Amino acid sequence: MRRWLNIHHDLGLQLLAFYLLLIVPFLVTLVIFDRIVGERIHHDVEANDLALARAIALETDSSISSSLNTVEQLAA
Repeated sequence: MRRWLNIHHDLGLQLLAFYLLLIVPFLVTLVIFDRIVGERIHHDVEANDLALARAIALETDSSISSSLNTVEQLAA
């Protein structure tokens, strides 16, 4: 009686099993790495965006304060 899938005598099945044993863990590792690095990059970009927004707000506040002081001095 011959089995349909005999991995010990079928080189194609051996190569497929070897390929899957190498590729599947690699792909799982790649997905995990992608998620971790993606989250880190997302948080870094968020922090940089907030820092830029703060800098713009401070510069705008300084400019407006200076302009208001100038207007008050001219009005006096």
